[in-house]
Amino acid sequence: MTARTAEVAVFAGIRGPARTFSYLVPDGLDLLPGHLVRVGLGQRAVPGVVVALDGAAGDRELRPVDALVHPSPLLRAHQLALATWIAERYRCGLADAVRAMVPPALASRARSAGLASARGERTEAIFALETAGRDALAGSVRVGARQLATIRALAAGAVTARDLADAGGSAAAARALARRGLVLAGTRAVRRVPAEFALADDDRARDLPATGPQAVAIGAITAALGSGHGFLLHGVTASGKTEVYLRAATAALARGDGVIVLVPEIILTAQVVARFIARFGDRVALLHSALSPGERFDEWRRVLDGVADVVIGSRSALFAPLERVGLVVVDEEQEPSYKQESDPRYHAVDTALELGRITGAAVVLGSATPRVVTYEAARKGELASLALP
Repeated sequence: MTARTAEVAVFAGIRGPARTFSYLVPDGLDLLPGHLVRVGLGQRAVPGVVVALDGAAGDRELRPVDALVHPSPLLRAHQLALATWIAERYRCGLADAVRAMVPPALASRARSAGLASARGERTEAIFALETAGRDALAGSVRVGARQLATIRALAAGAVTARDLADAGGSAAAARALARRGLVLAGTRAVRRVPAEFALADDDRARDLPATGPQAVAIGAITAALGSGHGFLLHGVTASGKTEVYLRAATAALARGDGVIVLVPEIILTAQVVARFIARFGDRVALLHSALSPGERFDEWRRVLDGVADVVIGSRSALFAPLERVGLVVVDEEQEPSYKQESDPRYHAVDTALELGRITGAAVVLGSATPRVVTYEAARKGELASLALP
């Protein structure tokens, strides 16, 4: 059997090498582009991502790939293509561009033999009554006052420690009952969505008819899904841009595509984020720099696993591992925060347009005061101009 080689973008330090490195693929190791691997570089074991499989090794003496860190590719083909474009356009190392697409907690743990769960992943204890616990309500089993209150709370529907405390029981009593076989104890993952993204009112705009200009914009964007075309949605504050985003996103999701929504500062645009969460619920993942490493890993993994197909966040949300990207929205595209000031130094608006060209996603740049270059692109017909008075 002819030996194969893999081109790997290695994460060797604060700044990655400008080039990739070739490694021998051991027999029996089924590698694909996008796989996270552990390789030797000098005297160190470092993580890296396979960017290409290069065929036969020929007469070269190469070090083998040490280990596959995760069984599934963590980066999609379009992400690798976008990383290559970023490296060429912004003159950065390919490893830097690739690493920007991988959660920091994931890359740092790839030096170990396997990929554990996120360090920051939160769980909560949950409890349920066993049959013997229900018998205790009738007095057939002797329990203390707090334990009896806990059993009554569980019988009434309490599940979590908070539920038990509100009903006069306690998690400690529930654990003691679990040791006696009266209660079943377990855990469940807790998704962390900040309270500021909760919408105070119902999503009342969902069923309202679109205005004339909104209907024109929605129709143009939905007709362009799959084409890679770009749009400038030019409208003043409160002109209804967010509802256009939401209805275009609904159309993209109906096609089986994912949606990426970029906002300049997620805390300052909490109302936009809350509207998406209210409309699409748990299909929304939040990716932004204010998240802890564990929180970021949790959200990223929900996207990779296909649980979430609407991604909202700042610049780096553009690199979410959606299987198919159908719509990219850049809200307030004139904001300077879309420019990354550290390696890889990229502009998220231009990168979003390139992602649209790679994947065929429609790209909508929304603004009341667009950048001069964006306005000129719309004037020249490079972007379709949609106005919301």
